[in-house]
Amino acid sequence: MLFETNVAFFLHMTTYWGFVYLYSDRKKNDFFKSCENSIRNQLLITYPSLFLFLRYFSPSSTNIFLSFLHFPFYIFMTDVWFYTFHRLFHLNFFWKWHKEHHKNQINVLSIDGGMIEHFLVNQMSVIVGPIITNKLGYAMNIHSFYAWIIFVTANSCLSHIPNKKNIVNNVIHENHHKYLWVNYGAGFYVMDKILGTYRE
Repeated sequence: MLFETNVAFFLHMTTYWGFVYLYSDRKKNDFFKSCENSIRNQLLITYPSLFLFLRYFSPSSTNIFLSFLHFPFYIFMTDVWFYTFHRLFHLNFFWKWHKEHHKNQINVLSIDGGMIEHFLVNQMSVIVGPIITNKLGYAMNIHSFYAWIIFVTANSCLSHIPNKKNIVNNVIHENHHKYLWVNYGAGFYVMDKILGTYRE
């Protein structure tokens, strides 16, 4: 599983840092501190998480198209998990670990924050759907897992690109950074709409 882990990590890193290179505001004072935090989280949390997931929930050589049919379920489970734990980190006791993420709005901040937060909110939300389908006997195809890693990494980065860059209309996530108590979702906002925390 080491080869598959390295491929998944490479795809995550190139997607993430590609967005950072193209769309970050490097003039901000804390840009390099945010980069350090992101690299720390990637090396100490993302890589080991990918390795453990691939070790214990091995994607198979099942039909790749069948695996892609699970993506709507993965998206829903990502939103449920991310919403729940992200909202938890906005409560007083946990806020001390999450407030760093809200300091400014550059896309590198999509994984800038504490390591506990990165594991519980970011990493687990990405793999909870594939873990469930695996336990139900529908192991994810390794190539669709790679596509899933690229998709969720790009989604995370796109939601943090400032609107002034005119790449995407991410006013919904900007409102989360502005008002703090709205739009907790992972870019899909299903749970926000269900639980009344959605704001355009």
